[in-house]
Amino acid sequence: MSNKKAKSVLVGAAAGMALVLGAGTASANPGAAYIGYGHVTSGTPVWCVQQMLNYIAGQRHPGPPAPAALNLDSSFGPATYNMVVWLQTAYNSQSGVTRLDVDGDVGPATGSVILSWAQRDYYQDYCKAYVPSYS
Repeated sequence: MSNKKAKSVLVGAAAGMALVLGAGTASANPGAAYIGYGHVTSGTPVWCVQQMLNYIAGQRHPGPPAPAALNLDSSFGPATYNMVVWLQTAYNSQSGVTRLDVDGDVGPATGSVILSWAQRDYYQDYCKAYVPSYS
Protein backbone atom coordinates (compact mmCIF):
# COMPACT_ATOMS: atom_id res chain seq x y z
CA MET A 1 0.00 0.00 0.00
CA SER A 2 1.42 3.40 -0.93
CA ASN A 3 2.20 5.92 1.81
CA LYS A 4 -0.39 8.30 0.34
CA LYS A 5 -3.06 5.59 0.33
CA ALA A 6 -2.15 4.53 3.88
CA LYS A 7 -2.53 8.14 5.05
CA SER A 8 -5.93 8.37 3.38
CA VAL A 9 -7.08 5.14 5.01
CA LEU A 10 -5.93 6.28 8.46
CA VAL A 11 -7.42 9.76 8.12
CA GLY A 12 -10.73 8.16 7.09
CA ALA A 13 -10.60 5.75 10.03
CA ALA A 14 -9.79 8.55 12.45
CA ALA A 15 -12.66 10.64 11.08
CA GLY A 16 -15.02 7.70 11.50
CA MET A 17 -13.87 7.21 15.07
CA ALA A 18 -14.49 10.89 15.81
CA LEU A 19 -18.06 10.55 14.58
CA VAL A 20 -18.67 7.43 16.66
CA LEU A 21 -16.92 8.61 19.81
CA GLY A 22 -17.78 12.28 19.54
CA ALA A 23 -15.44 15.05 18.56
CA GLY A 24 -13.03 16.11 21.23
CA THR A 25 -9.42 16.51 22.10
CA ALA A 26 -7.39 13.36 22.54
CA SER A 27 -5.69 13.17 25.89
CA ALA A 28 -2.70 11.41 27.36
CA ASN A 29 -3.21 7.83 28.42
CA PRO A 30 -1.38 6.98 31.64
CA GLY A 31 -3.28 3.66 31.75
CA ALA A 32 -2.09 2.35 28.38
CA ALA A 33 0.02 -0.80 28.57
CA TYR A 34 3.78 -0.62 28.13
CA ILE A 35 4.98 -1.49 24.63
CA GLY A 36 8.05 -3.68 24.17
CA TYR A 37 9.44 -7.11 24.94
CA GLY A 38 7.58 -8.58 27.92
CA HIS A 39 4.71 -6.16 27.30
CA VAL A 40 2.49 -5.42 24.28
CA THR A 41 4.34 -6.63 21.18
CA SER A 42 1.72 -6.42 18.43
CA GLY A 43 -1.28 -4.53 17.17
CA THR A 44 -2.26 -0.89 16.96
CA PRO A 45 -0.07 0.29 19.89
CA VAL A 46 3.05 -1.03 18.14
CA TRP A 47 1.94 0.35 14.77
CA CYS A 48 1.46 3.78 16.34
CA VAL A 49 4.92 3.73 17.91
CA GLN A 50 6.47 2.59 14.62
CA GLN A 51 4.69 5.33 12.64
CA MET A 52 5.66 8.10 15.05
CA LEU A 53 9.26 6.88 15.39
CA ASN A 54 9.62 6.97 11.60
CA TYR A 55 8.31 10.54 11.63
CA ILE A 56 10.66 11.56 14.44
CA ALA A 57 13.67 9.91 12.79
CA GLY A 58 12.94 11.91 9.65
CA GLN A 59 13.11 15.18 11.62
CA ARG A 60 16.86 14.80 12.34
CA HIS A 61 16.75 15.21 16.09
CA PRO A 62 20.09 15.61 17.88
CA GLY A 63 22.06 12.58 18.95
CA PRO A 64 23.12 9.48 17.09
CA PRO A 65 22.04 9.01 13.46
CA ALA A 66 18.59 7.46 13.15
CA PRO A 67 18.27 3.83 12.11
CA ALA A 68 16.57 2.90 8.84
CA ALA A 69 12.83 3.50 8.69
CA LEU A 70 10.69 0.81 10.27
CA ASN A 71 8.30 -1.42 8.38
CA LEU A 72 4.83 -0.66 9.69
CA ASP A 73 4.10 -4.30 10.49
CA SER A 74 2.54 -3.79 13.94
CA SER A 75 5.05 -6.24 15.41
CA PHE A 76 7.59 -5.26 18.05
CA GLY A 77 10.81 -6.88 16.90
CA PRO A 78 14.53 -6.05 16.89
CA ALA A 79 14.19 -3.10 14.48
CA THR A 80 11.47 -1.44 16.57
CA TYR A 81 13.43 -2.13 19.76
CA ASN A 82 16.53 -0.51 18.21
CA MET A 83 14.53 2.52 17.09
CA VAL A 84 13.12 2.97 20.62
CA VAL A 85 16.67 2.75 22.02
CA TRP A 86 17.75 5.33 19.43
CA LEU A 87 14.95 7.69 20.51
CA GLN A 88 15.81 7.28 24.19
CA THR A 89 19.49 7.96 23.46
CA ALA A 90 18.70 10.95 21.22
CA TYR A 91 16.41 12.46 23.87
CA ASN A 92 19.04 12.07 26.58
CA SER A 93 21.63 13.59 24.23
CA GLN A 94 19.42 16.60 23.55
CA SER A 95 18.62 17.20 27.22
CA GLY A 96 22.25 16.74 28.29
CA VAL A 97 21.25 14.43 31.15
CA THR A 98 19.78 10.96 31.36
CA ARG A 99 16.05 11.49 31.62
CA LEU A 100 14.92 8.30 29.91
CA ASP A 101 16.03 4.79 30.71
CA VAL A 102 17.64 3.37 27.58
CA ASP A 103 15.82 0.05 27.81
CA GLY A 104 13.85 -0.24 24.56
CA ASP A 105 10.49 -0.17 26.39
CA VAL A 106 7.80 2.41 25.70
CA GLY A 107 6.41 3.33 29.08
CA PRO A 108 4.91 6.67 30.15
CA ALA A 109 8.21 8.61 30.01
CA THR A 110 9.27 7.38 26.57
CA GLY A 111 5.68 7.48 25.30
CA SER A 112 5.35 11.11 26.39
CA VAL A 113 8.51 12.00 24.44
CA ILE A 114 7.29 10.13 21.35
CA LEU A 115 3.95 11.92 21.46
CA SER A 116 5.60 15.28 22.10
CA TRP A 117 8.20 14.95 19.33
CA ALA A 118 5.57 13.71 16.86
CA GLN A 119 3.22 16.58 17.69
CA ARG A 120 3.02 17.82 14.10
CA ASP A 121 2.25 14.39 12.76
CA TYR A 122 -1.42 13.69 12.06
CA TYR A 123 -1.12 10.18 13.53
CA GLN A 124 -0.42 11.60 16.98
CA ASP A 125 -4.02 12.30 18.02
CA TYR A 126 -5.20 8.89 16.85
CA CYS A 127 -2.35 7.16 18.68
CA LYS A 128 -2.69 8.89 22.06
CA ALA A 129 -5.16 6.24 23.16
CA TYR A 130 -2.63 3.45 22.55
CA VAL A 131 0.69 4.89 23.73
CA PRO A 132 1.41 5.13 27.47
CA SER A 133 2.14 8.67 28.60
CA TYR A 134 1.80 10.98 31.55
CA SER A 135 -1.51 12.73 32.11
